[in-house]
Amino acid sequence: MKRWVLFIIIGLVVLAACGEPTPPTIGPLKIHGGSPNIGELTLSATTNCALRGETIMFTLRVVNPADYPLQFTNPPFFDMTIVKTKGVQIRWSDTDQYPSAINPVMAPREVREYHWEWVSNMEGWLSIEVMTAALPPGDTTPNINQASLYFGVTYMSWEQGGVGGPIDCVELKR
Repeated sequence: MKRWVLFIIIGLVVLAACGEPTPPTIGPLKIHGGSPNIGELTLSATTNCALRGETIMFTLRVVNPADYPLQFTNPPFFDMTIVKTKGVQIRWSDTDQYPSAINPVMAPREVREYHWEWVSNMEGWLSIEVMTAALPPGDTTPNINQASLYFGVTYMSWEQGGVGGPIDCVELKR
């Protein structure tokens, strides 16, 4: 048998063994961002694909791992925003769930956690984003720190190995 035929057969066998790409399942999301000199952020969501009207809990954990206090600038501090392709759709700071007062100074090794329960009232592929600006001691220009998570309401975008597209949240294994 010619060598090139053998390579084609081996390739087809390997492809057949791989099978279909595994579709995503419903589950929580989490991302970490930041650095010791500007604070560490952890942004999480209770689901990656919600049904319209479902409540999604977003949690923002902010840590100052440094041995010095961090001064945050540009209020509203630690604001979370829901973004769609057309831009910001809603800000946590515009809701009654946003704290009435947030101390802009974090003590050394201080940990804070903020929660936002959002009822999904729009559809599509969205993101939850947070951006902070911290001024470490001795700096005159604030350093930007950000994190974002992508999630779907009613449907989500999904691609694996060049295969995929929109997927209905109702069809995902819960």
